[in-house]
Amino acid sequence: MSGYGAPVIRCGRTGEARLAVATPADLDGIRRDAARDLSDEERERWRGLPDLAADELLLGRHLLRTLVRRERGLPAREPVVVLARCGTCGGPHGRPELPPGDLHASIAHAGGLVIAAVLPSSAGCGVGVDVEPLGPTDPAATRAWTRYEAALKADGTGVGANRGETSPAALAALVDALPRQVDVTDVDLTELDPAEPDVTGHAVALAVLRAIAG
Repeated sequence: MSGYGAPVIRCGRTGEARLAVATPADLDGIRRDAARDLSDEERERWRGLPDLAADELLLGRHLLRTLVRRERGLPAREPVVVLARCGTCGGPHGRPELPPGDLHASIAHAGGLVIAAVLPSSAGCGVGVDVEPLGPTDPAATRAWTRYEAALKADGTGVGANRGETSPAALAALVDALPRQVDVTDVDLTELDPAEPDVTGHAVALAVLRAIAG
């Protein structure tokens, strides 16, 4: 992934999507700016989380706002509204949304890595990113899971009853069935190379939902 951001934030493009990657340790250089960026609602949630979860929230929101500013051509400290309303309970922990709707967004964190993605609305109906650490056993299942979760995050449905599924074939079938379920979209999936320096040892998948022509 080509870097062109602040030293602790690695940014680049995968197709039409823009990605940013960092680790919680990188907050040492940007914590004050990242905290200043939070909305009152985000700050209240952040202060109530355990240390690691709080750092992941703080970093994820900062990466996302960094991407939005670059995509919109905004100054470094221009306020960026991020909504994350849960569709089930109404709490501030749902899928991130970016008014006025010109960009789709997704955030993922696992295994010491935090990734944010944005996609112009003109390029697709939704975007989802997922990351999981690759262990010594069953890397194929881990990579299949990231593809599946990225696709469902892009669609906004979540993994639901299929959490814990480990069969790559079953997960691939679930992804293949998604366009038929939502009826008006196709799913483009891209995997980052786990040997890339920014994501070494992690499975990373990016999903883009696209409208079917006609």
